[in-house]
Amino acid sequence: MRRGFKTWCENISVRYRKDLGLSNTDPLGAKEFAQHLKIPLIKPDDISSLSPKSKRILLHEDASAWSALTLCCNGKHLIIYNSSNAPQRQSSDIMHELSHIIIGHTEQKVIHSKDLNVLIRGFNKDQEEEADWLSGTLLLPKDALMKIKFQKISYQMALSEYCVSQSMLTMRLNRTGVNYIHKRANNKWK
Repeated sequence: MRRGFKTWCENISVRYRKDLGLSNTDPLGAKEFAQHLKIPLIKPDDISSLSPKSKRILLHEDASAWSALTLCCNGKHLIIYNSSNAPQRQSSDIMHELSHIIIGHTEQKVIHSKDLNVLIRGFNKDQEEEADWLSGTLLLPKDALMKIKFQKISYQMALSEYCVSQSMLTMRLNRTGVNYIHKRANNKWK
């Protein structure tokens, strides 16, 4: 990741929380955040032109094949998300898409392969890593992670309060260095 990006993400998280009247450690709900940013969220069931068969495939038969996607038309964005996923996954998926928009990433091209009769979307590894980091920071900023560890908030309570998965919480605690900081602080006082 480019130099200073992680600090920028923490600052963005603080700024948006302040805009919403939240503290640095308050949860930031993905759906409420999208509403604040005026970015509509659409579920497949909301798309009247989508056939019942297509909805069945998207939400049941092949639901694990997709999470969310952002569409942009005339400078306006909207996010279509997989409503069959668990709420924690929806939160992460929506925040990931919002992160692409906040960062200003360019949309990836979609190509229709006539031979395979599938749509193939471009993939930019750097953009995906940046969106992953920002979305994680928006959901679980370092200040919130410090609060969870140092106030001994149970993981179950943190998962529920921040609407994140166990893997997201564990990853953020490790990758931000909060677990290390907490361990060193505990060792210092033994």
